[in-house]
Amino acid sequence: MIEQLWAGVTERTKVIFLSHITSPTALIFPLAAICKRAREQGIMTVIDGAHAPGQINLALDELGADFYTGNCHKWLSSPKSAGFLYARPERQALLHPLVVSWGWESQTPGVSPFIDYFEWRGTHDPAAYLSVPAAIDFQNPARLAACACGLPRAAAGGLASDCGPLGSATDSAPIRRSGGRSCAPSRCRRAT
Repeated sequence: MIEQLWAGVTERTKVIFLSHITSPTALIFPLAAICKRAREQGIMTVIDGAHAPGQINLALDELGADFYTGNCHKWLSSPKSAGFLYARPERQALLHPLVVSWGWESQTPGVSPFIDYFEWRGTHDPAAYLSVPAAIDFQNPARLAACACGLPRAAAGGLASDCGPLGSATDSAPIRRSGGRSCAPSRCRRAT
């Protein structure tokens, strides 16, 4: 796959833009090898990681991408607008915000101009990105495995009586799952 990609690279190539995981086919590109080879040839890499958070483990420093964007509202199940932009430290000076606020030419600069410029844009609602740690915890593989193991037992033990006819669960008729969790299509909460 890497050689097929590299067949299109010429001396004029300055940037390689790839999806981490393709949307229609869920193909996962070998980004670490691609980014390493690109860096060796002086080519910047920009990675669209819209479908990666929540589907695969991410170690952005190991991938070696110059820039990586990710959405946390898709497979990680955070609210919309929870996303992130990663820039390798040596590439951060190339980025400038479209809207500047408190951090621009700060009287008391922090350790990184990149953070100063992007961190505080004025009045905004931080709720979506503050939910990301809880979404990561919710996606914990041990919790998901325990939940999945309880589903057949729940189905045999009366899922239909909890939800009415199968397939018609509503917010007012939550599905009971193992671990005390009660889940309906639009919410998950601890059963009381």
